[in-house]
Amino acid sequence: MTGTLSRTTLPKFAGDTRIATSPLHVNCAPYRLAFESDEKGAVISVSIEVHVDHYKPLLPAYDSSQEPILLKYPENPIHAELIALLQYLESVGAFWFSVHEVSWKNAEFDWISENDSEQSELAASGISA
Repeated sequence: MTGTLSRTTLPKFAGDTRIATSPLHVNCAPYRLAFESDEKGAVISVSIEVHVDHYKPLLPAYDSSQEPILLKYPENPIHAELIALLQYLESVGAFWFSVHEVSWKNAEFDWISENDSEQSELAASGISA
C-alpha cells in the first residue's frame, strides 16, 4: 500500500480574490491546494490535500454486525493540521488578498484513494464535520 490522500474542503469562501484559471492548483510540499472560482473568477472554495502513508487507523469505518449500524469516525490529527493551515491562509489572505470570510462550520473531510485496493478500504467517504 502506497498511502492515500486526505482532503479538506472549505466550500464557503467569501472575498474579492480573483483567479484566472479554475481550479488553480498550488503545490507547497507536502500540501496541494486547489482554489475554485465562479464564472467571474471570484474564489468560492479552497481545498487542501496531503499524502498520508499510515492512514488505516484514521479511516472511517462502519460496523454492520448490530442494529443500528454504527459509523466510527476516529479522531484525525491530520484534519486539525489541514484546518490550521487553511486558517493561516485565511489570515494572510485577509491582509493581502481581500479574503472576508471562510466558513469553518462547513469543512468537508474526505479520503482520496490512489488505487483500487485502497478504494476498497474506504468504508465511508465524504463525511462533513
